[in-house]
Amino acid sequence: MIVFLHNDLDAVGCEICIRKKFLIDKVFYTNYGDFEDKVNALIQYAKEHNEKQLIIADLSFAEHQDLLIKICDNFEMVLHIDHHSYPEGFFDFEKTLNGCVYKKIINTAHCAAKLCRMTFKLEDKFLTDLIDIIDIYDCWRDQHKDFDKAQDLNNYFWEVSYEPFMELFKTGYPNDYETVTKSIRDYRNKRIEELEKNNLIMRSKGFNKITFVFDFEVFNDIMIKEMKNGQEFVIAIKGNIVKFRINQKTPLMKQSLEELRLKIAGKVTGHLYAFTYNFEGETVNEAKRIAKCIQEIGEDIPF
Repeated sequence: MIVFLHNDLDAVGCEICIRKKFLIDKVFYTNYGDFEDKVNALIQYAKEHNEKQLIIADLSFAEHQDLLIKICDNFEMVLHIDHHSYPEGFFDFEKTLNGCVYKKIINTAHCAAKLCRMTFKLEDKFLTDLIDIIDIYDCWRDQHKDFDKAQDLNNYFWEVSYEPFMELFKTGYPNDYETVTKSIRDYRNKRIEELEKNNLIMRSKGFNKITFVFDFEVFNDIMIKEMKNGQEFVIAIKGNIVKFRINQKTPLMKQSLEELRLKIAGKVTGHLYAFTYNFEGETVNEAKRIAKCIQEIGEDIPF
C-alpha cells in the first residue's frame, strides 16, 4: 500500500493513524509546489512495485482534478480522506472511472487526522488526545481553551520536523517538550518586537480592522495577538506570496467571505478563513489592492 500526504502537523497525525491500521510500503509527501511531480513519482513507483492500493489524506485536489483522475486511472483502490472544500460537481468524474474503486471521506468539520482516527476506529487514549489538539490547531478553533497548547504543538512539530515528531510522539509527549516550546515562544516574541521596531507590522489608519505583516516567520503568533485585539484581517506579504487570514468572529456572512476570496485570490476553494496565493507586482500595490477589495465588500477602511 502507498500513502500520499501533505507535509504538516495534520498530515503527521494522519500517518500515525494509518500506520496503526495498515502496513505501508511507501509514503509520498507534497506541499503542493511539487504536486504533479509527486503524483507522477508515486504512479511510477506503483507500476514498478505492483502496488494497487493508495490512501490519500489531508490533500486537496480542488484545483487539480486532472491529477486525481490520473491517480485513479493507475490504482485499483483509492481511499481519499480530506477536510478541504470542493466546488459543486467536482466528484462527477466518479461515474466515468473504469477499474478503480474510489472512496472519499470529505468532511470540513474536522481535521484530516481526526477523520482518519474516526474512519479507522482507533480508540487509543493518547492518540485521541493528541489528534484533538491537532484538530484545534488545523481547524483554527481559536475560542477553544487549548488553543495556545495547539500552537505549541505545531511549533514543536516544525522545530523537530516530520519523521522525528512521529517517532517522538508514539506513546506520549517527549521529555523536552515544555523546555523546547518555551524556548520557541521566547524567540518568537523577540522577533515580533523586532518587526514592530522595523515597521514590518502595519495597521490600517483610523479603523482597527486590518494588519499587514511583511514577514512569514512569526505570522501565526502575530495573527493570534492581532485577532484577540479585534483585527478582522491579518495578512502577511513577502516576495510574491500572500497569506490571508480572516478572524472567525467577523460579522461578514459566508457569501461575503467567498466573494472577498474570489476578488483577492481568484478562487473560492480551500479554507474559508485562510488561504494563500501568489501575485505579480509591488508589495505595496498588492496591499492597497487587498484593502480596496475589503472595502468593496462593505468594510469602511480608508488608507
